[in-house]
Amino acid sequence: MARLYLLVALVALSAAAQVQPKALVGKYCANCHSQKLKTAGLVLEGLDPADPGPNAGVWERVIRQMRGNQMPPPGLPRPDAVTNANFTKSLADGLDRVAAQHPNPGATRPHRMNRHEYSNAVRD
Repeated sequence: MARLYLLVALVALSAAAQVQPKALVGKYCANCHSQKLKTAGLVLEGLDPADPGPNAGVWERVIRQMRGNQMPPPGLPRPDAVTNANFTKSLADGLDRVAAQHPNPGATRPHRMNRHEYSNAVRD
């Protein structure tokens, strides 16, 4: 009997793990965050979660909201916990992969020049 429950649980986990990110966004997110409604100023319609690089800021926001169980809002259908965790993990891994391929250290902050930097600035 215990083996049957374990088998059912494994089948349910594997089915939840196979949910495609684009289908999940279409099912749970795109209704409110469409080009027409633009709920919270966020449009997910037409964005591909499999390629998060061009819209990294949007997908970071999605990850924060979904990990905090704030989206989808209460009262609307939401994915089960395993599907939610798999989706946010795959999205975060995709963003990490893009960040590793295209690192952006940011701009240098203003600082006081040392003698060598000052000499070079005067010379130039």
